[in-house]
Amino acid sequence: MKKIAICGHLGNDSPKLDGQTIRTRTIMEGIIQTYGEPVVYKIDTCGKKNQLLLFFRLLYAVSQCSCLLILPAQNALKIEAPFLALLNRFFRCEIHYVAIGGWLPDYLNKHEWTRRALYSFHAIYVQLESMRRRLMEMEYERVYVLPNFRFFSDSLSSHEKNKVFDQPYRFVIFSRVTKEKGIEDAVKTIRRLNTEKGDHYSILDIYGEINPAQKNWFDELMNSAPNYVTYKGSVPYQRSVEVLKSYHIMLFPTYYEGEGFAGSIIDAYAAGLPVVASDWKYNSEVVKDGETGFLFEPHNLDDLYNKTYLLCASPDLWKVMKSNCRKEYLEKYTPESTMKVLLDRIKL
Repeated sequence: MKKIAICGHLGNDSPKLDGQTIRTRTIMEGIIQTYGEPVVYKIDTCGKKNQLLLFFRLLYAVSQCSCLLILPAQNALKIEAPFLALLNRFFRCEIHYVAIGGWLPDYLNKHEWTRRALYSFHAIYVQLESMRRRLMEMEYERVYVLPNFRFFSDSLSSHEKNKVFDQPYRFVIFSRVTKEKGIEDAVKTIRRLNTEKGDHYSILDIYGEINPAQKNWFDELMNSAPNYVTYKGSVPYQRSVEVLKSYHIMLFPTYYEGEGFAGSIIDAYAAGLPVVASDWKYNSEVVKDGETGFLFEPHNLDDLYNKTYLLCASPDLWKVMKSNCRKEYLEKYTPESTMKVLLDRIKL
């Protein structure tokens, strides 16, 4: 009999690589590695339009499994949470909610039925300590920090760990391609670097799934961009270190309202890339300013330019940050250091 049910955007029938899909998949992989696939009942919400079928599958999970993990997006949470709270009046399944992104505390202040439903859940897992504190202030008792993590080996060779970059400095953006991720600000910064320091001073490569609703915007941006700014398509998250380790610095100038703990920062740390990120939402809890990268004031292009140039012009500082990034990943964001929070609370 299946004993652990997982309901979320597994994306098994699509190439989607957004943060929701990656977080859901990595948690599922961690559970399967621990308990084996035969005990896991999967409910993949990717592309599923039949809500009635989803409700029946959730009913099966609650009635037949000892534990159910849900990883819904905002629209799904307001439907699934009250439904599961009602079902669990008749069953004894432990329901664990794993939050994705940084929107949950504000969301619950606006959605009373969802807020009430979550009080009946066995546990809630958020990505950062500040999110946990906010939920505790709302009188949730069983809230735990489950950071993003990645299944990477210690895959950098000694040559790669000691690699020294020279012009052109290779910058990378590794996120979902939307305007709110600050991609235009990054392009302007690289253009300014090359204008002031020489045409061959830097390049920018952009990786990520393009938001279909913003494809026209991105096409216009790339058509007007100089030839040292290139869109490279999407990369499976399992290959992110392989791709990123050939770059010098990651830019993350996001101002996305729902930003949480960006998994791409973990990818950068695993590859030894310092990160220049906007001081937006929870970024200051992940990027250690002056140690694993720099934080800059959101939308402040001068600040972004100055921090970016400083890393290029200070190779000794960059080497120290590179080492700090690797250490940060190995100490905090491996499956061994994170999944224990969840596994210790799952009862088979």
